[in-house]
Amino acid sequence: QQILAVSNIPQIAYGPATYALENRLIYPTYFGTHPCVRDVVHASLKVMRHLGWRRFAVIHLLDYYGKDAKQTVKEEK
Repeated sequence: QQILAVSNIPQIAYGPATYALENRLIYPTYFGTHPCVRDVVHASLKVMRHLGWRRFAVIHLLDYYGKDAKQTVKEEK
């Protein structure tokens, strides 16, 4: 990633990304085509609140994406 940034070559990701990759100081040439996990979680929680859902379960992987999603749900409570 740093080699691409030094050369000003864009890196395009076609899958979901963690919020950490949104940091333009560290990843200035990164571009993701899929929304970051935090944005998806925020939107999902907004829909659940709109529908009046008060209880739900979170099933996640133990990788960066799953941990980021779980942390975002905790922060939203």
